[in-house]
Amino acid sequence: MILVISDTPVAGTVSRIASWMEHFSGQKTVSLVKRNYVHNAFCIKEGAFGCLENSSEYLRAHIKLAKVIVIHNMMDRNIIDLIFATKSSEVSVIYQIHSPPFEGPHFTYDILDDYEFDEVFVVSQGHARFIHDAVSVPNIVPDSKAFIDPVRTKSIFCPHIRVTNFRWSNKFSKDDSEKLNSIEKYLNGYKVKTIKSMFGRDTVTHDEIMLAMKSNSFVIDDVNSGLIHQAAIEGMKAGCIVFSAADLFSVEDYCNTLNIPSLPLLSVSCIDDVIGFMTDKSFIAEVGSFQKRVIEYAEKYLREEDLAKVYWNTLKKYL
Repeated sequence: MILVISDTPVAGTVSRIASWMEHFSGQKTVSLVKRNYVHNAFCIKEGAFGCLENSSEYLRAHIKLAKVIVIHNMMDRNIIDLIFATKSSEVSVIYQIHSPPFEGPHFTYDILDDYEFDEVFVVSQGHARFIHDAVSVPNIVPDSKAFIDPVRTKSIFCPHIRVTNFRWSNKFSKDDSEKLNSIEKYLNGYKVKTIKSMFGRDTVTHDEIMLAMKSNSFVIDDVNSGLIHQAAIEGMKAGCIVFSAADLFSVEDYCNTLNIPSLPLLSVSCIDDVIGFMTDKSFIAEVGSFQKRVIEYAEKYLREEDLAKVYWNTLKKYL
């Protein structure tokens, strides 16, 4: 059995890893999640074990059956201690870091010093810069489930502009948000949309995001950290042109991990650069052709199964 264990659903990532690893390996793969988010936006297939009075025994029973254990961004040292105390000596234990150091849940490097993990995985979106000798693996971003795509409107989607304290927060400064919302009249007829303006709330599921993105022409990813975030991958898979401040390290990390050509992102370093693109009539005239290129790229290189296969080809070495 393959065991994937995490504090939270990690936006559905943990269950996707388990599902695809079972598909490729032919072995039972279980994802165990301690708790759901406050807003319960993600279904937890196996339930949340944190509610169990005998959760240690429940975990111990799974650990004893596992051939490889992936500890996914977990901060709970009591559970990590339990894993090492219970597992047999031949079982590989991998620690996967999903969030960079400045994003919650706040990963602390001393976890890597205090335990003898067989390997450390990091998401291949620039996170390898934080951990020397870590192994980059792709985030398995789902394909769209829409049977018929919605009509694409002249709009710029900014999924990082939110008022919550959850993971997507703080990627846009207040000045950036105000600047975008105040310059619609200069954007050649394009409107700025946020999660709040599209849904009337700040917390949505991945499937909701993907359908919403398919109705937009542009997506603005994080323009502050130099990393690639999931919004960029989701945006390309939805056929949007993506503005991103991902630096060369992040782009090379992603493309080298997947062995694919360079990502068709529009490189910016600040919101002013986005405005520069959107007020350039010659650029607007080429939007259709650029969008076609993005769609073709995503269909060829960013399919969910292909991302999962790269993850599996990395993980299977530890079985």
